[in-house]
Order: sequence, then structure tokens, then C-alpha cells
Amino acid sequence: MRINSLMLVMAIVAGAVFFSACGRAAGEDGSDTTGPIRVNFVAQNRFFRYTHASPLVMPDGTIIRAGDLKPFWQWVERRLGIELEDVTTQSTAAAIIQTQSAIGFRDANIYGGNSIAEDLMRYGTQGRFVNLAPFINEQDMPYFNAFLQSNPAIRQTITAYDGGIYFIPYVAEIGYIARAFLGRQSWVRVLLDGEATLEEETMTLERRLLRVLEGRQCQTRFQRHRSAKQRGDKRGAGFRHSAEHAG
Repeated sequence: MRINSLMLVMAIVAGAVFFSACGRAAGEDGSDTTGPIRVNFVAQNRFFRYTHASPLVMPDGTIIRAGDLKPFWQWVERRLGIELEDVTTQSTAAAIIQTQSAIGFRDANIYGGNSIAEDLMRYGTQGRFVNLAPFINEQDMPYFNAFLQSNPAIRQTITAYDGGIYFIPYVAEIGYIARAFLGRQSWVRVLLDGEATLEEETMTLERRLLRVLEGRQCQTRFQRHRSAKQRGDKRGAGFRHSAEHAG
């Protein structure tokens, strides 16, 4: 079940939805199953292959050029003893589904992307993709099996009406709040430059805060003055007098 194992790695690390094409994965249509595993995947303009014009030099001296698999996927190849080929040509997963559904999903073994779960389930029930449900067990997919046992609601969500499971979803932020690290550029300068920069930055922030507060006070004073003037009452006259002599 090498393809299923690869799908699990992809789902966990790349954060995308993956599924296998029936014919080539099973070899039931007589197609060649000995060549590279062809992947048709894109998520928010991210591909399996390196797409920048400038080469990427790795710490060990390896050079990754445009069109090569990204370093992680090269590691997956070595780790699982497989060969991957990125055959993606479209820029969105929705476009991939639209094009490939018209030709029977014949161009790749694994398809994936973002926001296509319903499409995967629908075409799965039509016999276009492998039903993974029989392989979600302790022998073939132990980690995914344990995950679904711990999260039965997710299993229910990804199970089609015919009982099959045709994709592995990306599921994040279960049991903890999503976290994002935010920081001002000035904080980085403080950490790098020392205490003197901290004092300077603190004084700058204090001055800015005072200007904001003073601006709000002046605005509030003006609004009260205008409101009192419109009423024309004695309290308004008294307030106008105090406001004019308040400096």
C-alpha cells in the first residue's frame, strides 16, 4: 500500500486533500504500475516541484532548480523507495478537477488540492477513485486509523453515502486554539540592539500615546463645546467660558 502511505504523509505535512486514481493504482485496467507515481496537485499556488527561477542551494550543497521536486518530496522518495513525478499544469485544484473529470482522471495517480473534498467524494462514489475504507486499519494505515478512532466525527464527515472513503482530509487545530506569532519590527531591534534601544522605543511609544490621548481630549472638548453652543443653555455658556480659558 505504498500509495496509501504516501497519501497519508502528504495529507499531514502538506495540508491538502489527496486521493488515488482507481485504474493505475490497482492496475485493473492493464495500465503500467511500475513507473513513477504521478501527482497532480496544487494548493494556493504551491506545487510539488520547485518553481522559482533562482536555484536553491541546500546546506549539503545540493542544488534544486526549477522543475525539480522540492527537497521534502525528494526525501519522501528516498524514505518510501518510490519515484514521484509532478504533472500539474493548472493553477487551481478546481481547474484540475474540471479538466480531469472530463477525461476520466487518467493523467495522474494522486490528485489533490484545497476546497475540493465534495468533488473527491462525488467522483469516488462514481467509481473514479480507490475506496480507502478497507485499508484504514492497524496494518495498512495505522496512524490514520487511530486518528479516526479518536475523532469519529471526522470519519463520519469524510464517509460517502455508499460507506466509502475516497480522500484523506487536512484537519487542523483540533484540541487547541490556532496560534499566530505577531511582532513589531521595533521589538526585533530591541532584542538585537539591547537595553538602550528598549528605552528609546519605550519613550517613543509613550510620546505617541500621549499625542493620541491629547488628540482625543481636544476632540471631546470641541464636541462638548459645539453641543452646548447649539443648546444655548447656561451650562453651555459656562462650559464655553471654561473651555476658552483652559488653554
